Amino acid sequence: MTARPATVVGPVRFRRRSAPDTGVRDWLLSYIDQAFRDVSLELGMTIYAGEAMDRYGDDEELRLSRQAERQDWRRVPPSCLHERPDALCYLDASAFRFYTPAIMSTVVRGEDLHGRLTDVFLWRLHGVSLRGEYDGGPYRQLFNRSQRAAVVRFLKYLSHNLRGGGDWVTPGTVEGLKQHGEAAHNGADA
Repeated sequence: MTARPATVVGPVRFRRRSAPDTGVRDWLLSYIDQAFRDVSLELGMTIYAGEAMDRYGDDEELRLSRQAERQDWRRVPPSCLHERPDALCYLDASAFRFYTPAIMSTVVRGEDLHGRLTDVFLWRLHGVSLRGEYDGGPYRQLFNRSQRAAVVRFLKYLSHNLRGGGDWVTPGTVEGLKQHGEAAHNGADA
């Protein structure tokens, strides 16, 4: 098994375990696309606005925010995600739902070359798995059933294809998200 050189990113060392099965990768990308097909930003904040907050106010980021894609997450440029990983810490629930499929797709395609976007995104999901909520609202209301399944499948894909992803993608993270999502089965589910 040939591995790519490790990239040191915070507490996580990311390294592909081996070339991922392209059939599985393509299936997962399609699953993510279908699960999140109708998600728009609605009134949520843009990743640019989150970056402006991280920088304690940044006129250029605020200008970019006014022009940002809000209707189709597929049109969010991967470069805008790569350049603003810390903005994920400021996103409201609507924004996190909107950017999640763009981030997962970018990571699955292997386009997060430095691993920082992956690291911050997994850290945010790990926190959700522990608390069962995001931005004060229950996890089960953040995503519908197929979207929650896409997130779990994404995490399982990483755990099998990304060495070092195990620092955040633990069985506890996956089980925590599944448990918090299953609570929706006892009530209404979108």
